[in-house]
Amino acid sequence: MRGSDWLSFRRCLALVRRLLKGPATPSELILFVLETEGETAYPVSKSAREKAFKRDRESLRTRLGVAYQYSPSKAVYTLIDPGPLVRTELSDSSLHALAILKQTFDGQMGDHSEIQKFLNELSSSLPLEKRQYLEDPTLPIDLA
Repeated sequence: MRGSDWLSFRRCLALVRRLLKGPATPSELILFVLETEGETAYPVSKSAREKAFKRDRESLRTRLGVAYQYSPSKAVYTLIDPGPLVRTELSDSSLHALAILKQTFDGQMGDHSEIQKFLNELSSSLPLEKRQYLEDPTLPIDLA
């Protein structure tokens, strides 16, 4: 792999890392890449930077299997699936424990809402089928 290919790969991983934190505008994504990979990660020229950012977004989908969506009304990108390179894998017992926590802290107010945000952030890095498992309202939870 050439140096420019590695840089593109590292930029893509930085984009996924930022999206794991939550929705982000294009400017926020580019800024995160620059902070993570250095000031030379993207070209200085605005048009060249936009082209590189566009190529990176395409690479996320086609080369790294990352699924995201763009909301024009909010002007943000939202991560749907981090792809196989960045996914978090949990054992069945840990996944079940996460499900218990998500149900326990669902819809809470105050500090509990911060716990729910944390659990959502953690689960966003799981494979889609594991996230669907966590969202199953019929999941048997025994708190006794």
